[in-house]
Amino acid sequence: MVAIFVILTILTFVAVEYFRHRATAQAPVPVKAQAEGFLIPKGFFFGRNHAWVHLLYSGEARVGIDDFVQKVIGKIDTIETAATDTIVKKGEPILRLHTGARTLTVAAPIAGRVTRVNTELLTDPSILHNDPYVKGWVAEIIPNDLSGDVKSLSIAEEAAKWLRGEISRFRDFVREQASVGTPSVAGATLLDGGIPLGGVMEQFNEKTWEAFESEFLAGKRS
Repeated sequence: MVAIFVILTILTFVAVEYFRHRATAQAPVPVKAQAEGFLIPKGFFFGRNHAWVHLLYSGEARVGIDDFVQKVIGKIDTIETAATDTIVKKGEPILRLHTGARTLTVAAPIAGRVTRVNTELLTDPSILHNDPYVKGWVAEIIPNDLSGDVKSLSIAEEAAKWLRGEISRFRDFVREQASVGTPSVAGATLLDGGIPLGGVMEQFNEKTWEAFESEFLAGKRS
């Protein structure tokens, strides 16, 4: 009888561990949509501030920033996130990216309570460049009003279409900023209609970074 109890106990722990792992399983490997070389993973929702949302089996949601932002800003020195158990409102800061003396703030795409942060990302910000959608997630949130929040998010082809528009808008942004500064090789590539090169924002001053945050990370545009 004792042996049967021990076996049942072991099986229970195995089952619990299986479903726990499934609930926190990483997102699927991203597939490239027609968004001019930038990755758009299936099943991910995108906010207008370039933050993404991916729903987990547990009912929680992972959030992070998209491939476009991580590429154009260049090397990231440190990352700050909202702490565990923080209650965040949609549109409130959830992430800060630091590169040199510059800082970019990214708002939460949904509202809820932060249940977990990606400590590996905080220790090694390069993960965000190598894998922005799987290993580079920022935080997990229990949503307050997911059905309401996702109404303003895009998914699948709608997200790809939106991102193509953002790339075009970014070219115009670089053109405008280069006209008041010193155009770079990367900037020239953009002006010619090429794909934005990695780290193009590194070649601009703090004023341009502030403008970039306001134009692309504030999420005010539809």
